[in-house]
Amino acid sequence: SGMKLPEMGVAKAPDSGGRPAMRWILLGISSHLAWGLYPVFARYLQVVRGLDGLLVLAATFVVSLVVIQLTTCSGFGGVA
Repeated sequence: SGMKLPEMGVAKAPDSGGRPAMRWILLGISSHLAWGLYPVFARYLQVVRGLDGLLVLAATFVVSLVVIQLTTCSGFGGVA
């Protein structure tokens, strides 16, 4: 008999008692949704609202930087 491979399945949190890690699944879905809707809203702000493209780009990157800093670090400059 050969080497036994681990069972493949849904990602589970280490302390969840075998339940799926819904937090990570929802995070994945929301990030894909945001990534897909970004060009739609950026084009809307440029065409309908008349904002400069560079301004829209800079503003969205500042927002994403703040979100990343708040969710991955303990404040700015914290350990990731």
